[in-house]
Amino acid sequence: RLFGTLPIKTKELYVSDAVTLWSSIGQAQIKSNKPNNTEDAIGCFERAIHLLQLLPWQGNLQLRAHLIGLWFNIGNAQRLFQGTTRRNAAINAYTHAIVFSQDFPIENPQSALLISNVWMNRASLFSSAQDEEQRKEALFSFEKSIEILKKVGADKDPNIALHIARAQANRAKLLSLPKDKANTNASAIAEAAAEAKKLSEAFIDQAPMAAENVLNARLALCQNYCLRLQESKSDESLNLYEQATDEIDEALSLIHKCEAKGAKLFRPIARQFFRVGTQLYRSQQPHFLLSLIHI
Repeated sequence: RLFGTLPIKTKELYVSDAVTLWSSIGQAQIKSNKPNNTEDAIGCFERAIHLLQLLPWQGNLQLRAHLIGLWFNIGNAQRLFQGTTRRNAAINAYTHAIVFSQDFPIENPQSALLISNVWMNRASLFSSAQDEEQRKEALFSFEKSIEILKKVGADKDPNIALHIARAQANRAKLLSLPKDKANTNASAIAEAAAEAKKLSEAFIDQAPMAAENVLNARLALCQNYCLRLQESKSDESLNLYEQATDEIDEALSLIHKCEAKGAKLFRPIARQFFRVGTQLYRSQQPHFLLSLIHI
């Protein structure tokens, strides 16, 4: 009732403040890590979106950015739940964010990171599916994320560089899965992994994300080498084996350095490298198994 009596300028200020309030409450609920609170957070973000759309958002980049961010938050919140219904709700939320981002000017790192992260998280959802069409959607989404970030440029901001690297490393991992003949994607995997490593290596001592990018890139290369080993002729096998074990040794060495500094978050990927390494060394150079265990 009070809102209906306010002058138009005051209405806009009121709605803007209410949107900020609902958005902040939603963020606080997410941080609690409780399912009921996460559900409440989604409701808060939806209320904020409803209020925002009462304003003339079409010609206002700041309001559009806020709408993109709110739909992005809903997608991220839906991903915290299990099940197909929630997954579809997350995809729907990211789709809304993408619609609002159409023709949005990418003029600074903040807008590039916001919109590219929408595409990145969409890619992650599709990456987990076994369906070939969804795999293609994931690859398309990774490529869109990279395209948006490169409009700003990796040299302009370390965060931009690290996010390009993250997208390339995850794209390489997806390409390395055994869907086609291993040689089909070999060059694309090598190029994506090389860029991920190049952009991340300068920041390994400062940002855990940089080490994660390098490890994912090395894992993609290793997976591809192993698949190619199964299809290779004998004269190619030794070279592929050496490249695969080099990636494993470098990756485990990096994880060991991170662990020495107190970073324990890379143990799941360390197990993947260790499993592949033990299989390779056991089949080709069993005398190196002990040294692998001690890395």
